[in-house]
Parts: sequence; structure tokens; C-alpha cells
Amino acid sequence: MGSNSRPPDKQLRAQVHRALDAWPDPEARRKLVDLASAKDLWRLRDVGWALARCGTGRRDASEEFLERYEDDRRIGLRTSVLYARLFAHEGEPRAQLTEMRRAASYPGRVPWPAVMDGLNHMWAVSPREMFRLMPGWLTHRDPMRRWASLHGLEIPARRDPRSALKVLRLLRGEKHPRVRRLLGHVLGQGLYVRHPEVSLEEMARWLGDGVRAAPAITRQAERQVELWFDSGQGSERQRLRLLRAARKREEHRSPRVRSHARRLVRLLDE
Repeated sequence: MGSNSRPPDKQLRAQVHRALDAWPDPEARRKLVDLASAKDLWRLRDVGWALARCGTGRRDASEEFLERYEDDRRIGLRTSVLYARLFAHEGEPRAQLTEMRRAASYPGRVPWPAVMDGLNHMWAVSPREMFRLMPGWLTHRDPMRRWASLHGLEIPARRDPRSALKVLRLLRGEKHPRVRRLLGHVLGQGLYVRHPEVSLEEMARWLGDGVRAAPAITRQAERQVELWFDSGQGSERQRLRLLRAARKREEHRSPRVRSHARRLVRLLDE
């Protein structure tokens, strides 16, 4: 899906297309099922690409294969089918999200790695449309749907932090630990280090308003900030900007805001 991905395997693509040429021969069907059931995510991605880019002469065979196996309980087949649908709707975020919702609705395991891969790409190439489309995912009753929706958000957040923070407000009441951890990661290693003033102002509101999820989320953000700078990825300029923003809130009227700011100051000023 992304231009930064490695090119599809030509040999694997040829194998998929030969099987489609022989469809519905039982041996060709078995071959295609084997190819689409690999354990390697890159191979499943390549199979999906080959099914989507099969040419008009193989289109009917490809569609029949996708319809036959889209709700198969084998996770490899489900993943290949989802990738094929995503590639077929390249550049259409609304249609791609529809395919992801459909894949998540079938009984059995959901191909979350493919969903997250797709969302990561969509946040990168269609941020404005994604900001409009994702509130339904961020407020979904399924925590895995909310968790997946955060993957890739840090990409548009680098240039448009206010829009990112606006959609993150939908998770103010988040109860699931997994979603809280990822939210803390997005804040700590994305927004805090690149846009400290607006990010800390937003989190000060959460803490000051008594949002129940805020303390756990900010503690995770602090851990991510510490990891970011300990790993050497953070620049001195980023450290100083975040340190200044935190120091401004050391005497905030809310004790929870003060505590958060002082912990950031301690880890940044060591």
C-alpha cells in the first residue's frame, strides 16, 4: 500500500496469477490456498497485492477466491483477503475502512496486523479524511478497534497536533489498559517531544478536570519520553522545549498537573 514498502515478490505474484489462470481447477485452488496461508506477513501482503492486481482476465477468478475465503477461520487466508481488498481500494480510505470493519465482524480471529498496517498507511497519506472518519473507531465498544485506530496517528500529529489532540479527546474515558498504553506512547514519543506546549496544555485539562484515565495515560507518556531520550533519538532542542513547557506547569493550581510536570522535569533535567 505504501510507497515506502518493499516491492512485491515477482515470483510469488507469478505463482498467484498462474493459479488464477487455472481456476477453478482443484489443484490450482489448493495451490492458491497454500500461497495465501503463509505465516509471513510480507508474503501474505504480496499475495493480496497479486490478487488485487491480477488484470481483467483473472478478475472473476480472483473475486470468487476472495468471496470464498473472506470468512475462513484460517488467519493467513483472512489476512490475504483483507490485503487484496485494501489494495483494490487504494486511495479510498472510506472504502478501506469498510473492508476492515467487515474483516473484524466475522467470527474467529481478526487479522489485526493487516488492519494496523492499513491504518498506518492511511493516516500517512490521507490524514484529513482520516480525522473525519476515525471517531467511530475511537469510540467503538471493542477495545481492539480503539487500539488499532491509534496506529499511525503519530504521523499526522507531527504536523497537525491540534487535530490529533482533538480526536484523542474521544479517549479521555478509556478504561482498557492496552489502549491507555498505546495512547501514552502516541503522546509521549509523538506529541510531547514535537509539540510540547499544546500537548501539555491538553493533558493539563484532562488532569485538572479529574478524568479518571488521565493519571495512567500521563504516567505512560512519561515512560515513553524517558525511553525516547535514553535511546538517543531525542534531540537537545526537543529536550529543552519539553523541559520549558513542563516547568511552566510546576506551580499549576491542580496537584495532579503539578505532579506530572515535576516528574517530567526530573527525568529531563537529570
